[in-house]
Amino acid sequence: MTQDLRVGIEAQMIYVEAEDEALTEQLLPMVRNGMKRRAWAILSRDERYFRAEQRLAQKVGRLTPPQKEALQTQVDRYEAALAQHGAKDFGVAAANQRSVFWVVLGAPIWLVGTLVGRLPHVVARRLRDRFVPFPEFSTSFGMTAAFFMWWLWSLMAVSIGAFFLGWWALVLPLLMMGAQIYAYHYQDYWREWRALMRYRRLPSDTRVALQQLRAQLPLEKV
Repeated sequence: MTQDLRVGIEAQMIYVEAEDEALTEQLLPMVRNGMKRRAWAILSRDERYFRAEQRLAQKVGRLTPPQKEALQTQVDRYEAALAQHGAKDFGVAAANQRSVFWVVLGAPIWLVGTLVGRLPHVVARRLRDRFVPFPEFSTSFGMTAAFFMWWLWSLMAVSIGAFFLGWWALVLPLLMMGAQIYAYHYQDYWREWRALMRYRRLPSDTRVALQQLRAQLPLEKV
């Protein structure tokens, strides 16, 4: 029964052997960069993205040790070329477009979301660093601490805002939360836009060389 459960669970997850973890983790972001997706994708029910990453992990797991060494050499060569030219794989993949219009339009909301969310997250991070010596529990503790700090921060915002806004101050926590969620996704959007701009400014022969190096990797497009 345990063996049957193992087989069934592995079919529903991205399973990576310990010795393949470093190489697979280098390749998975490249697979994601080659996927066409929405700019503000918080949740996707499209199974193709998961299956593409799963197939990559399985493909790496089936390689022989010499093949893995050869693939690692290819990945390292590609990443070294990216670093040499100040490029990012997202730009080389060029599967998604990002607009300067949305970068400029979203900057004020990003600033507000960053400012209103900074205090609870800074406090939560310091509490985590002080009281959690084990990395296995750092994420769960940090999320819990941030959740409670958000409640306190929201109560302070409502209390102070009530003097100026009256009952409308009750809306402030929702606005603060929405602004911060937007800020997180805006940062990703801005980094991706910058990666595209840097890549497009490279000489054409450099862009072709990077594309050729990327094409040699076992990446699937969705």
